[in-house]
Amino acid sequence: SGAWGEAYDVDQDRAADSLLAQAIHGVDFPKTVQQAHDDGVRIFLEMGPGGSCSRMIHKILDGRSFRARSISSATQDEPSTVLRVLGMLISERVPVDLGQLFPERRRIVEEEGPVTRIPIGQASFGPLPLSSKGAGETTNAGDSPAPGTPPSPYQDQPLVPYGKPPDYEHGPANHELASSDYEVGSPGSATLPLELNKAVRAAENTIHAHEAFLRAAQRTQELAEGEYARQQELVRTLVADGADVAAGTALVDSAAPADSTTLAGGKPGTPVTQVPSRPLAMDRDQLMEFAIGSIGRALGERFAHVDGHPTRVRLPDEPLMLVDRVTSIEAEPQSMTSGRIVTEHDVLHDGWYLDGGRLPTCVAVEAGQADLMLSGYLGIDSLTQGLAVYRLLDAVVTFQSELPRPGQVVQYDIRILEFFRQGDTWLFRFQFDSTVDGRPLLTMREGVAGFFTQTELDAGKGIVQSTIEARRRAGSRPADWTDLVPMGEVRVGGATAGEATTGEDVFDENKLAALRAGDLVGAFGDDFSGLPVTRPLTIPGDRMRLVHRVTELDPEGGRYGTGLIVAEADIRPDDWFLTCHFSDDQVMPGTLMYECCLHTLRVFLLRMGWVAETDDATWQPVVDVRSRLRCRGQVLASTKMVTYEIHLRELGYQPEPYAIADALMYADGKPVVEIRDMSVRLTGTDQLALETTWAGRDRSADSTDPTDPMDSTDSPDPAPTGVTPSASTASEPKVATSHRIETRERTYQRPYDSKSILAFSSGKPSEAYGAPYSIFDEGERRIARLPRPPYQFLDRVSAAHGEPFVMKAGAKATAHFDVRPDHWYFEGNRQQEMPFGVLLEVALQPCGWLAAYVGSALTSEHNLRFRNLGGDAVQLARLTASEDVITTRVGLTSVSASGGMIIQHYSMALESERLGALYEGTTYFGFFSEQALADQVGIRDSVIHEPTEAEKQRGRSLEMPHSAPFPDPRFRMVDQIDLLVPDGGPHDLGWVQGSITVDPAAWFFEAHFYQDPVWPGSLGLEAFIQLLKMYAVDRWKLGDDVEFETMPGAETDGPASQLRHRWTYRGQIIPGCTRVDVVASITHVDDAQRRVRADGFLTVDGRTIYAMNDFTLGVIA
Repeated sequence: SGAWGEAYDVDQDRAADSLLAQAIHGVDFPKTVQQAHDDGVRIFLEMGPGGSCSRMIHKILDGRSFRARSISSATQDEPSTVLRVLGMLISERVPVDLGQLFPERRRIVEEEGPVTRIPIGQASFGPLPLSSKGAGETTNAGDSPAPGTPPSPYQDQPLVPYGKPPDYEHGPANHELASSDYEVGSPGSATLPLELNKAVRAAENTIHAHEAFLRAAQRTQELAEGEYARQQELVRTLVADGADVAAGTALVDSAAPADSTTLAGGKPGTPVTQVPSRPLAMDRDQLMEFAIGSIGRALGERFAHVDGHPTRVRLPDEPLMLVDRVTSIEAEPQSMTSGRIVTEHDVLHDGWYLDGGRLPTCVAVEAGQADLMLSGYLGIDSLTQGLAVYRLLDAVVTFQSELPRPGQVVQYDIRILEFFRQGDTWLFRFQFDSTVDGRPLLTMREGVAGFFTQTELDAGKGIVQSTIEARRRAGSRPADWTDLVPMGEVRVGGATAGEATTGEDVFDENKLAALRAGDLVGAFGDDFSGLPVTRPLTIPGDRMRLVHRVTELDPEGGRYGTGLIVAEADIRPDDWFLTCHFSDDQVMPGTLMYECCLHTLRVFLLRMGWVAETDDATWQPVVDVRSRLRCRGQVLASTKMVTYEIHLRELGYQPEPYAIADALMYADGKPVVEIRDMSVRLTGTDQLALETTWAGRDRSADSTDPTDPMDSTDSPDPAPTGVTPSASTASEPKVATSHRIETRERTYQRPYDSKSILAFSSGKPSEAYGAPYSIFDEGERRIARLPRPPYQFLDRVSAAHGEPFVMKAGAKATAHFDVRPDHWYFEGNRQQEMPFGVLLEVALQPCGWLAAYVGSALTSEHNLRFRNLGGDAVQLARLTASEDVITTRVGLTSVSASGGMIIQHYSMALESERLGALYEGTTYFGFFSEQALADQVGIRDSVIHEPTEAEKQRGRSLEMPHSAPFPDPRFRMVDQIDLLVPDGGPHDLGWVQGSITVDPAAWFFEAHFYQDPVWPGSLGLEAFIQLLKMYAVDRWKLGDDVEFETMPGAETDGPASQLRHRWTYRGQIIPGCTRVDVVASITHVDDAQRRVRADGFLTVDGRTIYAMNDFTLGVIA
């Protein structure tokens, strides 16, 4: 049972009870996993989708023996993932019936006759079937071509019987382009986004991989890899010797695996069932001949004269030669008419270009590069005589499905529609469709390419700036858009080609290298520290290292005001994309230019906080968005530097995060490529998942977002009627005046004095903020309040920046609290130092005030409750019982709203009039419905130490002392020390357990908050600190006059020793609760300075809801 966290005997009633418990309380995943392991479970299988549970299991059971695998991965095809899991099970001796996947079938075995034998190791499982459907067709082996006599492609006739494509025009056209935008002398570079098609051989490649994996699981991985390599060598040897492998293999009934594999020539006249095969117009060897060898040898004697030209239309050389085979050509050689060519590209498992386990956008388009070959086959070289070279001008690419995975085959159906001339320059229009396994992948339309002389290329004017400038308009973001992480503007001016850019926040080569390595902090700074992401999906490296530095980033800049990023890359004459594209005409491919801009856009989005696990997410184009590429210049070996300028136009979620942008690419300052509507989406995640990731940070850095409605901590409570901690209540402010509230649009004037604060905490909200809040004055509508006296630690607000009732980041407030030595909490705590719980409230309460100032409650038609969710801070001074004024400055750094919840992040800084800097950090809050709070499940991944029997015997229990140095009943948050083990806990440094019974009449329920009683989270932290006091008194034998210091370090050790502490709230304590348990695990002890540091948890009625990290207590007297 996930709710109970234990196994049970299943019957109708017990199953119903378990389901009900899960519906009410949710799943306690850590407890369930731990108990399963304790019960002997060692293999955990996740049914998917994704692998988040498997990752959690690895965290929960860290250091123990187990296996956890997911059966569904976003970066692998489903059959491969299933087979890998089965292989793992086989390796762990789990019985697996593979017959359910691979029933007994017919398979390839040798025939009688001459054979070539090569031993390939031990017995294998045998080849897997090519299809789960029936076997192939029955034919007569005698009908096949004789072995060793492959058909020759070198003939002066079409490689495949010519058939005129439908609706094609005949002959060369001698008319002008329809659009005056196509100018001779304004060419672009290389082939660009084209479209992918059918993957006939994908299944075959996948099956080979599966076969190898299953053999590895049964034998060893090394043997399987060697065996596979020897099989490949065997096939290559036979093909080189002229054997017709396909015709010489037969299928017979399955037999026991043999200890060798034999391929033989076929015996004429014997009826066999053949593996289905297709005729190829050209194989890869012939295509490589066309790319870097002789055109005559590749296409036949009719084209031999082309080899004498200084340049020829070619395919690129490796590694950018992406055509693995041509399955059909429908064109009249040398006709300069229309034509069609169908090609395929195999997505290899070890492909150099793979990006997040997928074919990259640029390669998906570039692999449709055979328009080059088709134009040569139709005779363009005979007209240009090698004096004009191919350049792409225009293309519109639209993706229709996800990018292919390794093991799939992409098919391209490419058509040249017509050739035409503009002056002396030849051009052609073309298009293609791309499919994978019959599923549309992408289309390329409005393609135009031409053949330009060197003079025409040199005279090119580049992109006409007015074309893109005319598209100025407002960008688009969702109405509830909020930043996940603060983004500062970065601009470095004055850099020219070859100059090194400088600037503290510029993403230089080192920072981008850190980004490629997955080091987000090294790339972007401390705002990205502590994210719960182990392998973030970033940008590629190696050959795809296309961005060398970022020189400008402005989140509000650009043509549309939605964001601007500018990046650069240095060009070297020996860059791989120049030397391979093409062998006799080196120029950067247009598709790679597109990818450069796309990587730059991804840097912006990553810096914006779109971070996800590599195993779960991929960067993909947005489906059905038409991206238009215009090339009017070139990047050559002589180019020194290219610049990518990206203007974001649209950001949003649908539900995947997506971005649409326009881009300009410059070559040595000249604009050469324009991309409109370049799109990208981060699949495998959504807005809620991203907010969850940021909420899970160990250190809040102005961008932490909880995602769980049950994520709550600091709780609201009603008014103060009952036992008050002392006679004194809220102190009157020293000054209560009218304060000016400044905004960008206008200045507001309103008194925010103690009367206003009290009106908001327990009176009419409209008297505090104005008429918009009158709906909360009476009736059923309720607003989240500030605490009431005596737990109100906010006297006045002297300044507020930002427009009232507009909930967006950037709002700020300056608040004040007057400290008097006779305040009740000094006496109640029996210490000279201000209690930590009070200091924290001085920091947090202005955040609640600012949340109301920006109109948070007005964004929902439902009553919302306000809860602190966590924070990260450092205490800089020890404030004692003296006359003082604390000034608190808070800023709303980000806002997000989803599913009826609102998450807000704040910065906070406290300053003492006497001492100066006092306390600073970040925190985040949530607005939740009452039902969402009732459904909370607590801290999901909490792993609390369970004391051993030996620890229990060594330890002792006692009632929490009532005398000094411990608090009096007003501030007493622990009644009983249930277990104190001086050398216990996971670090053998100490373990303390305490508890208290929840009193529904406790004074703080009345004070915190009005109409929403809840135990203050800060008092939960006080309970934890009181355990540390108990440990210190016991360890160092302290008397009743001892003075403690919470979070010591600033005054004695200097800044280097200032240790940040963190707290996390994921639940609430309300009057209906019964028991609160608190544990402290000592992590560090300094006996010389008498300091102790600890982590801990707070649990209410068995549910862990608070976590405390790196809290420190010192003894100063």
